Amino acid sequence: MIKISSTNKIILFAVALATIIGALIYFNPPHNDVPASRAQIFRVSSGNKDGPQFMDGIIDPFRPLPDETQKFSIKVSDSVEVVKVEAVVKTDNKSRFYALKLNTSSGYWEGAWKIDDTINSNYAIAVTATNSNQKTSLVEITLK
Repeated sequence: MIKISSTNKIILFAVALATIIGALIYFNPPHNDVPASRAQIFRVSSGNKDGPQFMDGIIDPFRPLPDETQKFSIKVSDSVEVVKVEAVVKTDNKSRFYALKLNTSSGYWEGAWKIDDTINSNYAIAVTATNSNQKTSLVEITLK
């Protein structure tokens, strides 16, 4: 039989616990709602270090059909209050501005829009977040 010292038992326990916690964080969806089958969960690792930080979100549906409404939500965090989040949806021939609204129960900024243009060669969502100190961060999510 193999003898394991108490120090090694503690190390093994810590490694096992870290593995379990890591798996729970990795496999847990970032949004409270379960996305529809055509939705796409995304994670963002960018933004101004002194301003709002983009975390994750959901685009539903990810590939919208013509005249279909697309829902968008994104989590934004900062050490001070995030006061507004805006999106510019860029399609083949148009760019449209949308002010997102904070869902206080989920903590996600949300919006929805109808896709009324083709998205054959250009489709992106540029998101700008502004905090109470007027610091801004921008992320562009390219979908096509």
